[in-house]
Amino acid sequence: MNVVRRELLVVAGFALLAAVQCGITSGLGDRLFVGPDPMQDVWVLHWTTSHLHRPQELFEANNYFPSRYALLYCDPLLGPSVLAAPFRLLTRNPILLYNLSVLTAFTLTGYASYRLALSLWGSVVPAVLAGVLVAHAPPLLAHRAHLNLISIGGLPLVLLGLLRLLDRPRLWLALLTGVVLGLQAATSGYYALIGALLAMIVCIARWRSLQDRRVAAAVAVVAVVAGLLVLPYVQGFLHLSRYETSTAREVTEARHYSVDLPASFLRTKATVWMPLLGSVYEEPMWPGLTLLIFGALGLRRPDDRVRLLLGLAIVFFVLSLGPELTTWGARSVPLPFALLHKLPVFSAVKHPSSFMIPVWLIGGVLAARGLAGWTPRAAPRLWPALVVVAALAETIQPAPARISRALEAPPAYALLASAGPGAVLELPCDINTDSDWQWASIVHGRPIVNGRGAFCPDTYNRLHRLIRTEWNTQPTRPLTETPSFGFFLARFPIRYVIVHPNTPGRIARNVEATPDHFQPLGVAADGARVYRLHNGGRGAELRRWLRADQLAGPIRAAVQGTAGARLRLTIHAHDEGRARVLDEKPLSGGADRFEWQVPPALVDGAMNNLQLSVDRDALVLESFDWSD
Repeated sequence: MNVVRRELLVVAGFALLAAVQCGITSGLGDRLFVGPDPMQDVWVLHWTTSHLHRPQELFEANNYFPSRYALLYCDPLLGPSVLAAPFRLLTRNPILLYNLSVLTAFTLTGYASYRLALSLWGSVVPAVLAGVLVAHAPPLLAHRAHLNLISIGGLPLVLLGLLRLLDRPRLWLALLTGVVLGLQAATSGYYALIGALLAMIVCIARWRSLQDRRVAAAVAVVAVVAGLLVLPYVQGFLHLSRYETSTAREVTEARHYSVDLPASFLRTKATVWMPLLGSVYEEPMWPGLTLLIFGALGLRRPDDRVRLLLGLAIVFFVLSLGPELTTWGARSVPLPFALLHKLPVFSAVKHPSSFMIPVWLIGGVLAARGLAGWTPRAAPRLWPALVVVAALAETIQPAPARISRALEAPPAYALLASAGPGAVLELPCDINTDSDWQWASIVHGRPIVNGRGAFCPDTYNRLHRLIRTEWNTQPTRPLTETPSFGFFLARFPIRYVIVHPNTPGRIARNVEATPDHFQPLGVAADGARVYRLHNGGRGAELRRWLRADQLAGPIRAAVQGTAGARLRLTIHAHDEGRARVLDEKPLSGGADRFEWQVPPALVDGAMNNLQLSVDRDALVLESFDWSD
């Protein structure tokens, strides 16, 4: 068979299997998996594919305003976004892009694993077996509704590229391997760790090869290229950790999502095995007999390649066990993960079981070796194909539920179409509705205070808590009487508030009872009330936090205070470690208006704390405005 035709048939086969396993055979443009995570992935993919040509804005998403790098509260999906970019030239439908990305993820993983096994063992049918076993491994199929976790196609390609470079260094291959490693790492935090560990272990195991200067230079090129691609992601993530919220997970979460010996390996969702083992929700790890038998055969008469693969599998398997060895739910011996979990970035790991992904990659590749070395006496050409069929049968699982989901903005945004730019707080703000508001932002594009991600800014958590406890009270009262309102005005430089019909009535009435700050703009067709927010206040010292982009133009304030009192404007850096007096002026005793331009050298890239204060009596801040 012609090689090109063979490769096209292999790709088509993996694509067809992906469509069957995921149930994506119809409704590509309007149906997606059920749940908030697929909605989040559609939103992330839409944002990233829209901003690939503007890398400086790539992580500056429109959720969780005014947070910086807000996209990184989710996994950034950079690898799937690059693969989806050609599709975006043909369609702007974000649901269609998402479904194509899910199919592409499974297809690429299968084909990449096939190429790795083919390069190592040289047999086509066994290589197909590797692609089936890896792309449709239990940990991947259990997470079909999570695009970040199924997008592992770069891992077999990185392993293949490194192994080839260590034998025969070539610049083009080093550049390509570095790009693939960088994109894989910038897809998900889990795969950033896995990719880095995989590359490091391979180089340590083959350290003798690195004594060749050409090999060492090629590996250095891989590291530099991958590092440059993933550096903005790491910088943004560290920014969130320093300024916005703690990204460290509790070790109790890691314990819960660790591999349990042997219980995890007796769980399955595979159709042929469920009658025997039963169906489970969390982390099914039953590998099936095909992988067990031929993976064991692949360990016979091990050479250097097998020993390297086995060493990789052991390292990642130990990490997948989590902080302590868990046997039938009972925890005992502390494990290396407990120490690693104390390190930055590693402390964000919630699912140690995700480290089983490279174990399955290696298991599939070793199973291909076992099949390649197996020569049955009867029909030696037929039996390998039957083994692949058996593996296919063992991997089939019921497809996840899918649902139609309209892409439209709430009617309230029709009222904002002519109201000028500005960020929006949508009420209610809670876990049950924030996914809906983030989903709708795909259409209207405005920055919103609400959001949904793996993490959440501390300021939004606090606002959510205060609205639930202080704004949701009766009898009706102006919100200016609540301690939280000053925090809201200071930390959220927004222009609009939408009170949707499903907002608790007490919150809606209290907002309406605060006309000095909430100016009605109208009532939408669905009954939502739209307000313009006035960011004023009263006190001897008033603070307003602004993003760097909001200080690109002048800031303006209308104030009243005691005649002869001096008004001082001070700027603090985000961490409040530095403070500079920008201006000091006397007040007339009447209505004074001031305008300032903050020097760019004083603007912090995160948030900027502006403080207005008077040296005696109180200051009335009638209005405070900035650039959008």
